[in-house]
Amino acid sequence: MTASAAVYYGLQYRSVSTISKTTVAFCGGCAADFTTAGGTLGTNNTYVKLTGIKGYPNATGTYEQSVGIQNSDTSAHNVRLRANLQSGTSTAYNTIVFRIVDASNNVQGTAMTITGGGSFTVSGSPTTFVSLAASTTWYVRVEVTGAASNTITASTATIDLYIDVQ
Repeated sequence: MTASAAVYYGLQYRSVSTISKTTVAFCGGCAADFTTAGGTLGTNNTYVKLTGIKGYPNATGTYEQSVGIQNSDTSAHNVRLRANLQSGTSTAYNTIVFRIVDASNNVQGTAMTITGGGSFTVSGSPTTFVSLAASTTWYVRVEVTGAASNTITASTATIDLYIDVQ
C-alpha cells in the first residue's frame, strides 16, 4: 500500500496606499526673482516652469531667488531638485546651473548643471538630498552663462524643475 500527501498553500500580499497633503512645495510669491525668471507653478506647487531664464553673450546672469522651496510641516524633510529641459537654443548657452540656497544664501547640497553647445546635456540631476527644517523656506539660485559666440540678441530656455521629498 502506498500513501501520498499533497501540500497546498497560498500567499497573500496586501498593500496600503495613503494620499497626503503636500507639506513641501515650491512657492512663487516668496521668491524675489520668480516673475523675472518667468515662473509658473504646476499642480499643487510640486513643479515649476521657468520660461524667462535668459542668457546674454559672454556674460553670467544670476537669479538669486528664482523660486522658493517651502516646508510647511512641523518636521524636517529631505529635498532635492530634478530638471526636465523643454526647449531652448543650446548653442546660445555655456551653462545653466541650479543650486539650492538657504535664507542666508549659503549653498546646500550639489549643483545641477545644464550645458549648452551643440545640444543640451544635464549633469548632477537629481541633486543630492538636503535636510529642509520645519517651517522653513529655501530658494533655487539659477546662474546662466551665455556663449561668447552667441549672436542672438536674447535667448530663452524653458526648464521644468521638480522637487523630490523624503
